[in-house]
Amino acid sequence: MKKGERNKEAQKGASGLAKWLLKGLFFIFLMVLGFVMWRGIDLFSSPLEKFSKALSQLTHSEVRVEGESLLLENEEIAELALMNQTSISIIKYKTRWMGSDNLLILKGKFQVKTGYDLKEFSSLQFLAGQSFPEKLPPVKILSLELKDYEVYHSENGMLNKLTPKDQERALKQLLKQARKDVEESDLFLQTERLFRNRMGDLINF
Repeated sequence: MKKGERNKEAQKGASGLAKWLLKGLFFIFLMVLGFVMWRGIDLFSSPLEKFSKALSQLTHSEVRVEGESLLLENEEIAELALMNQTSISIIKYKTRWMGSDNLLILKGKFQVKTGYDLKEFSSLQFLAGQSFPEKLPPVKILSLELKDYEVYHSENGMLNKLTPKDQERALKQLLKQARKDVEESDLFLQTERLFRNRMGDLINF
């Protein structure tokens, strides 16, 4: 075989190898693009759009972007409950009349749900290059239900007897104390951490 022919064969081989490499790279690109589309990930979306898609998956409701705002298609879904726990609160109710004291100590068992008011997600600020808002809306107590209570101690004064009205007031005080106990606990922090983790998984997966 002449030298010119050998050069042509070598060029053909190199050209063929290059074509196969290009085909392989194109195939890999299609595979990655298909995976991205299958997972519903848009590499070219803005941080707000990515956040809205993740929130849509988390709430199982359509969330769309209008300008710099997030809007829920289903307005009936106004809350996102993330934590559901039992809490215990104790109060001491005491009144005095004519120098006579009565006393009522109650222990209550509550079921508390914490999460977010989704209407407060309508306007979020994103820092440059960040896929998560600079600041989230505050975590809220979505429900606080008294499941059961017991009277630890009751004591009547000589002139100041406990009445049904006293018990009603004591229960209101117990409910107020339960809300305060939740707000002063780390439940809000746990709720926000759980939300960030779930949203982060959905945004980055």
